[in-house]
Amino acid sequence: MTQGRGVADDKCSVPLLCHRSIRTHLLTLVAACVIPAIVASAFLVYQNHRLQRERTYLDAERVARNLVADVDGELQGIESGLRVLATSAELERGDLPTFHTRALEALKFQNADSYALTDRSGQLVLSTLRPFGSLLAPSGVAAQLAPVFSARSVVLSDLFQGTLINRPLIVMAVPVQRRGEVVYTLNASLSPQRLTDILVRQKLPEGWVAALLDSSGTIVARSRDAARFVGQRAVEPLIKASHERREGTLETVTKDGVPVLTAYSRSGTSTWTIAVGAPRQALIAQVEQGLTGIGIGMMVALVFGLWLASSIAARIASAVRGLIEPALALGSGRPVELPPQPLRETQAVGQALQRAAQMLAQAQHLANHDGLTGLCNRMLFDELARRELAEARRYGRALAVLAIDLDGFKEVNDRHGHAAGDAVLKGASERILGMARATDTVARLGGDEFAMLLPGADRDGASRFAATLVEALGRPYPGVGTAVSASIGVALLSEAGTTVTTVLKRADGALYDAKRAGKNRVMVWSDTIADAFA
Repeated sequence: MTQGRGVADDKCSVPLLCHRSIRTHLLTLVAACVIPAIVASAFLVYQNHRLQRERTYLDAERVARNLVADVDGELQGIESGLRVLATSAELERGDLPTFHTRALEALKFQNADSYALTDRSGQLVLSTLRPFGSLLAPSGVAAQLAPVFSARSVVLSDLFQGTLINRPLIVMAVPVQRRGEVVYTLNASLSPQRLTDILVRQKLPEGWVAALLDSSGTIVARSRDAARFVGQRAVEPLIKASHERREGTLETVTKDGVPVLTAYSRSGTSTWTIAVGAPRQALIAQVEQGLTGIGIGMMVALVFGLWLASSIAARIASAVRGLIEPALALGSGRPVELPPQPLRETQAVGQALQRAAQMLAQAQHLANHDGLTGLCNRMLFDELARRELAEARRYGRALAVLAIDLDGFKEVNDRHGHAAGDAVLKGASERILGMARATDTVARLGGDEFAMLLPGADRDGASRFAATLVEALGRPYPGVGTAVSASIGVALLSEAGTTVTTVLKRADGALYDAKRAGKNRVMVWSDTIADAFA
């Protein structure tokens, strides 16, 4: 048993699918088709997220560069105005009252809040925020303006608290020279709001934020919530990254706690940096939306696929179950009745079962019947005789057995050939069948020997029937000139033993007695015949 099971298992190439139902196989097939699609779709969503992330960084870098260009352009315009004022004739000859008036006029055409002069000690000399001659405090960025005197360079300060207006300011300063010596710095002060306006003009996408940082990492301007965050230091990762590289990207969290994808770019003319942040939540929402859509779509596909597979499996299983009864009928020799089949394949199997049943019936018929005459052969006759004998004994009914042999048959074969002999055998079988009742059994035992079972026939009835049969079989056969007759031996159940073999032997004994007595007659088994065979 173990060995047989092992052989069967060896033939199964996929052990997990061995001995499983059609439904299981179909459901497995659906899962095998849908799950890879889910994985592939999820991978595509991830790839799309990665590409979208890269695109967001590129867009943020582009916006940061554009903002840097806008701020630099604004500062360059302010610087140009300062240089023009710094070389005015009023400053050259030291006419500060007139210069004060000219500076006030120039403010109308410049994007600055005020102009001021600062001497080498850091003391404010004049400011357009105050009338000329007013007492002014020292500048709040004297240290940052020192390079203007020492290197005669343009300086852009970091954010500081203005001394005159007591609010955050940024100052751009250029040298004012007289006879080759720097005597003042001419300063243009800018409020953070002016720089914030530059950031706001960019029209950032919804949720994005831009910030302008000075060289120390302090927020100078911000596109959103500027009043809240200007003057505060930016987040440390951004400050560190902007000090290490002129441009770059990183993931950070804004001052108000929003995770962003940040791109930054440093000005080419100053030490300021523009940072642009795109909220990560938008990307995550896209991924979640994509995965949700995939999940819903795949769930619908999976449920539909499982339902369809289950329906198909039920249909196939029903069709296969419909073949069970025909198969059992085929095995038991009963007629094969094929129910309507919904599937072409099961219909083909059912038709094959019907053909097999027909072939089996034909084979059984050939095995139990004589091929020439179509009568029962000896094997079937013995089986039927046993049944009839059992029935006769059980119910006390009479039963007669006839052994029939054709007289002169050998001469027919010798004189006319075997074809004529076969015609005589067919004709004799037809005459016997023509006289037999529906309950009688006729068999050809071999050669020209026949036998009959006559249920319910007693001695007289069997003798009369046998005599009539002798007369019928003795009539001429068409195309045969040789005379043919018949000898019949009769044995009865009441006079015979208890077995089929005994009854048949006694019928044969009576037949041989008829042959010895001159043929063409009927002999019934009797004690006299028994003594002759003793």
